[in-house]
Amino acid sequence: MSDAQVADAAVRERAVDVRGSFIVQAPAGSGKTSLLVLRYLSLLAIVDAPEEAVAITFTRKAAAEMRERVMQALLAVASPPPRPSAYQARLLQAAREVLARDAACHWNLLDVPSRMRIQTIDSLCHRIAGQAPVLSGISRGTNLEEDARPLYREAALRTLDWLEGDQETARHALQVTLLHFDNRVPLLVGSLMDMLARRHQWQRSLRDADSALFQRELIEQTFAAFAERKLRALFTALSQETIAEAVALARHAAAHLRDKPEHGVHEIQQIEGALRPRAADVAGWRAIASLLLTGSGSSLAWRKPRGVNAGLGFPKPGAKNDPDAPVHKAAKESMVALLDQLASRDDAASLARMLDEVHALPSGGFSEADWETVQSFVV
Repeated sequence: MSDAQVADAAVRERAVDVRGSFIVQAPAGSGKTSLLVLRYLSLLAIVDAPEEAVAITFTRKAAAEMRERVMQALLAVASPPPRPSAYQARLLQAAREVLARDAACHWNLLDVPSRMRIQTIDSLCHRIAGQAPVLSGISRGTNLEEDARPLYREAALRTLDWLEGDQETARHALQVTLLHFDNRVPLLVGSLMDMLARRHQWQRSLRDADSALFQRELIEQTFAAFAERKLRALFTALSQETIAEAVALARHAAAHLRDKPEHGVHEIQQIEGALRPRAADVAGWRAIASLLLTGSGSSLAWRKPRGVNAGLGFPKPGAKNDPDAPVHKAAKESMVALLDQLASRDDAASLARMLDEVHALPSGGFSEADWETVQSFVV
């Protein structure tokens, strides 16, 4: 924090005043940690024991950094910088007050810095729960786990064992879920592990399958909103002229791929009129992606011009007297030109990823089978 930061000096000083509570919102690098260190020292200067002042962070790295900065401030009292900045001078003043309190109360913080309660929120909660083991259900012998995935796996496997029990409803839910995962148990276990890692996002909703949070209409609306947010970004990245041309070429390709009904470009037939950033139009966007892209993951790329052939729905022009020859020739040339245009863009790689993501977007509402699968996760 430099002396140039004087515009909000009065506000910063207020935030250090321990007689009030404050929420500080500021961008990275603006001095939030410096302010927190100063407030923590101000608290240490007035408490009866260092354990009474608590600083909470989200990560151990952040807690270690803050503890180091507090210790540096206390040690700097013995050898202050020759020309301290305004912040350093304020920090030294607070550190002197802490050391005076330390000497009066015999804390010996410099020798026993572990008495300073600078810790993660998980560590604080664990300590509080350990003080009331009966009410919290947590014994003093328990530890915090950095990697909980082995525990999630065990919980998932125990859940599947329980579902195989005597309850008919539970067994039916397991059957429906396994059918959804093509009977691939490891994949189901992995999905349950991922759900457990994010249980704060859905746990309250699933406590009561009849609650307002678990209504089919609301979930469908949530999925639709998510899909439309993604599609709006893609719609903005592509011009309406480019989208209209891609739709026309997809319709041309679908009309000449009747022998390949499984090809993704046929989904364009589900769309009437212009393609819009709507959940109801996801099928059309998937058709465009199937037309323009090849590969997936690290091998994802815009289709090469040589791939614009009969296998994609762009047959070679026939004989000169073929009335469709000009149409085939124009369509192929338009397709090659469109691919060249997209592949030459500065954002070609990111645009391809955005377009490829439409394959994973939800389209429309749940079918009855889909909704039964969703409900099978609530037993």
